Amino acid sequence: MLIKKTRTNKAFNCRLDTLQQDHPYLIKELGLNQETIADFSIGYCADKRKANVGRIIIPIHNARGALVAYAKHRLGEVDGSGSPRCEFSIGFKKSLELFNLDRATKEVTARPLIVVRNLFEVLHLHQNGYRNAVALMGDFMSQTQEALIRHNSDGHARILLLPNLNQSKWSRIAIRLSQFCYVKYNVLEKPKAQPGELTRKQIMELF
Repeated sequence: MLIKKTRTNKAFNCRLDTLQQDHPYLIKELGLNQETIADFSIGYCADKRKANVGRIIIPIHNARGALVAYAKHRLGEVDGSGSPRCEFSIGFKKSLELFNLDRATKEVTARPLIVVRNLFEVLHLHQNGYRNAVALMGDFMSQTQEALIRHNSDGHARILLLPNLNQSKWSRIAIRLSQFCYVKYNVLEKPKAQPGELTRKQIMELF
């Protein structure tokens, strides 16, 4: 008998409520302020009884706002682009979600949706007043993620803030999205620049 693969991420029944939201790494290294930390319920796990001890924890919700996973960042670890590297809850399928979509869709009536690569870029944009950003959590857009964007487009423009790495992959993403909405495709001029490094003024100039 064939077992049908699930096409949804299961909601979590338990939450991590003992995270330290005043850990210095959040502020000094990640550049987050207390409002952003509180908005996203981010924190450092110091409980030695937990498997996630020593990591920064970021909750991930689906489009309906249900908690479906945690992103776990080990202090100091970065990926090939220089951004903080995350691992995700076992069994979580990134391709079925857009990080921050549940919050961003409340903003797109006044602003276009911003699509970026990773969670920390969303946090940076949110902190700078652009709360209409979502992350693919990688350089690939699945059919499910495309459908989520299409469902929440309503004719609004899509602005892709794009690092210089993997431009060919993001060019294909822009082409796919342009089939049903207006796409503004920004390639950052600074070598290896990331949306998470932009100042508020630079973000405003992109718009």
